[in-house]
This record gives sequence, structure tokens and C-alpha cells, in this order.
Amino acid sequence: MDNLFSIVQRLCKSRSITIAALERACGFGNGTVKKWGTATPSGDRLAKVADYFNVTVDYLLGRNEIEETYVPHTIAAHFDGDEFTKSELDEIVNYIEYVKSKKNI
Repeated sequence: MDNLFSIVQRLCKSRSITIAALERACGFGNGTVKKWGTATPSGDRLAKVADYFNVTVDYLLGRNEIEETYVPHTIAAHFDGDEFTKSELDEIVNYIEYVKSKKNI
């Protein structure tokens, strides 16, 4: 079973971002995420990373092996449930994350 840090590393790699970029985007200090290889972060930090990657905290903690993406309620409220496929919703969320990263939100 992967540890938290290796899961976050894999997510960063799959999204073509660095750990440092993730830390900046989440408002963490340099080296914060790297420490997660041996220490467990606070719940609010886990939640920030889960929200950034659109995965569940359970996925980050290795409790769920399937990367479950979700659409934040603020986005989902604008769409009917059957209007878009899961893949299309994932693309929308990824685009929003891209725009946010360009604005350093």
C-alpha cells in the first residue's frame, strides 16, 4: 500500500505539476508535502490537497484504491445530473484548476 506522500507524488506527476507548485497553490511552506512521507498532516491540509486534485481524502490516505474525482457542489449546481458524462465533468474541473493555477488562487 502506498503512503500519503507517494500518492500525492503520483497525482502531481499525472497532472504534470511539481510538489513545489502544489505547495504554492495550497498555500503551504516549502517542503511541507515532502514531510508527509513520515508524518501525517492536519485534516485541513489534507482537505486542501484533496480539493486541489478533486479526489477524496480517503483516496489520499490510501483507504480507497480508485481515484474518485468529484465535482464541487458549486459547479454541480449549474448542471443537471445527466447533462454531462463523468469524463466531461472531469475535464471541466481540470480546466477550472488550470485557470486557478494561472491566477495563483
